[in-house]
Amino acid sequence: MTKHVATLRELKQAAAMGRIQDAAYELLGSVGYEATKVTDIAAAAEVSPSSVYRYFGTKDGVFLWDPLEGPFMDLLEANLEEHPPMEAVERAFLELVADLEPDNEMLLRERTQLLVSIPQLREAMRAMMRGFGDDLGGVLRRAGATDLEASVVAAATAAVLMTGVEVWARPGVTATLAEVTNEAFRSLQIASG
Repeated sequence: MTKHVATLRELKQAAAMGRIQDAAYELLGSVGYEATKVTDIAAAAEVSPSSVYRYFGTKDGVFLWDPLEGPFMDLLEANLEEHPPMEAVERAFLELVADLEPDNEMLLRERTQLLVSIPQLREAMRAMMRGFGDDLGGVLRRAGATDLEASVVAAATAAVLMTGVEVWARPGVTATLAEVTNEAFRSLQIASG
């Protein structure tokens, strides 16, 4: 498997999406969810509202976009070459979050705390995680997993990651995302073992 190398266009798009998301979270923190409008996000990010919709689809999509999803899928495909599906998923995710810089992890934690504190965004995040599970199941099937195996691993992974992220984002939790996720995967193994 060859690793995907981002084109200049993809890099520019990711940078624009990051600026838009940064502006959205700044507005969310200062004026709240209801008062945060797509037009205000666009103005703060110095893009058109149509750009916001083109990149994210909805206002909620701006807050839920995860720039780590693409790198995770790349790591997963590489791990699937040598490991069974559940182990490949766990290895890929832990490899991805182990490399988070402390400042990036702190920002991610703050943003996740906001997401889980707003009921509409928390439910949207859970729905997004189910969609991620569907995408993950497709990757596992293409790698040779049976339909049942892919479905079970994808559903379990989505549940483990969602639970781990919600626990990690709780005020007072000092463990890293890698530590919490590792513990969440261990809990799944103990429960199934």
